Order: sequence, then structure tokens, then C-alpha cells
Amino acid sequence: MAKNLSQQYIWLAETILSAERITFKEIADKWRTSVANHEGSRLSKRTFHNWKVKAEEALDLIIDCEKCTPYRYYIGNVDELKSGFKSWLMSSMSTLGLLMDNVKLRDRILLEPVPTAEDKLPVVLRSMQEGKCLEVDYHGLWSDNDSHLTLEPYCVKLFRQRWYLLARSVAAEHGDLRVFSLEGISNAVISESKFAMPDDFSASDYFSEFFGIIADRNVELELVKIKADEVQARYIRAVPLHHSQSETPLADGGSVFSYYLRPHYDFVQQILSLAGRVEVLCPESLRQTIAQHLKTALDIYAQP
Repeated sequence: MAKNLSQQYIWLAETILSAERITFKEIADKWRTSVANHEGSRLSKRTFHNWKVKAEEALDLIIDCEKCTPYRYYIGNVDELKSGFKSWLMSSMSTLGLLMDNVKLRDRILLEPVPTAEDKLPVVLRSMQEGKCLEVDYHGLWSDNDSHLTLEPYCVKLFRQRWYLLARSVAAEHGDLRVFSLEGISNAVISESKFAMPDDFSASDYFSEFFGIIADRNVELELVKIKADEVQARYIRAVPLHHSQSETPLADGGSVFSYYLRPHYDFVQQILSLAGRVEVLCPESLRQTIAQHLKTALDIYAQP
């Protein structure tokens, strides 16, 4: 059973989280019938407490128990799980637990491909954890040559099934932060050189004014408004494009969505993907950029 222990911690945490409050007997009954219980074993109180401790340590949870009967267990720091990293982790964990319980339906559950370059992620995260530089060979999408770089890794970001690293190149003339695709990294080795993260650095703040992964501060920060028809408005409302999103409903069922951001390449590509159902109202510069892209595409298709 040792090889499946991490899976069992996830199962236990997800079981308690989804139930909100649950007794040990109910947990044991669920374990007895769970497809994650490959050996059909019974869950003893001793094993349960071992899993509980390990789940708390591995997932940064607090699993509490009521002080009176029926002595139900619950996640004590659930409020911390409603936003940011922990929210994503717990949501993923809950989905994983659900899939584990329905593994027999695997031919009827269609998933997107896993994020690329996940094999590079462990060494990158370990270098961040140890505060050490990364020695890498890097081949960017816009370059024909490999570069050997020494990087100070600041943070990683997942965007559209690709992992990216925000890092400072030690040899860079101005020492500016730069985004590297993990797909372009090869021969990554953790060096013995340590580096100090600035005390005032915040990964979320760094990207807060942008949509996507390109953080170009040469692009002006401004108010962006787009008008969406009724159908597209439902999608944008359900999955906001940016944390600054606000909405003004229109009489025809559509909506005007407002954002305060720097509308760079990734945001332009997102708006273009919605062409026909959205219209940029302002700023005029972004409106003209979208119009020019659409004209270029139309010219391509107009050719015989």
C-alpha cells in the first residue's frame, strides 16, 4: 500500500472537504467501498490518524474534530482555501478524487492534454524552494540559437496548458525579469549559487495588470471596455477574463464588460478569438488594433 499513500492523503482530504463534516465511521465506510481502496482493506483508527497528519503536512490543511458527539471531522482552515493557490489545489484535488472514484468510466471522460513540460517543473520548484540559481540551456520560440543562462527563479505560472518561469538572468545587462517557457528549457541543473528574493516581490502583483503571460510595462495601463452579445456574455460572466472585470447589462441581453489592464498580445489574441460576438468600445488604439488584425485575416481569405 505504501506506493499509493499520497493518493490516500488526497482521498482523505477530499472526502472530508466534500462532506463538510463527517464521522470516522462514515469515512471508514466510504474507504471500504472506494475504488482507490485497491486491496479492499478496512480503515483502522490508527491508519486514519496517520493519514490525517500526513494530509495536513502535505496539503497545508487543518483537519479538526468536534469536541462533542458525534465527533465529526472537518477542514478547519477552509476559508483560506477559497482563493488563490489553495483554492486551485483543493479544486484540483476534489476533481482528482471524483475521477479516482469513477476510473471505470475513463473511456467516457475526455480530458485536455496535461500541461506541457511538466518534467521540468520539479527541478524548477526545487531551485525556488532552496533559493538557488538554475543553470539552463534555453531555446526560445523566436530564436534559432540555444543560450546557456544562469537564472534566478522568481515564480512559475500556468497559462493555457503551458508552464512559464519568471526569472532574472544573472548575466542580463539591466537585470530585468523575463518570462521563459519551460518547453524551451533543457539541461536544467540547480547550481550552488544562492540568490535573495526581494522582500517586496509578489508574483500575483507582478502579473495583476496583465492578461496572460507577457508582462510588458511599456504598454499603457488603461480602461478597456468590450461589448458582448447575450450568448458570449454568459461565458465571460461565468469565467471572467481578468480579476478587474465588471459588468454593465444592456437592454438587448448583452453586456459591456470593463477591465483595467495593459492590453498586450495575449489579451489581443483573446479578443480576436471572440470575434463576431464582441466589440471593443475603448480605448480607440485597441479598437484599431483589433480591426487591423481582422482586416488582415479577411484579406488572406479574400485571395483566390
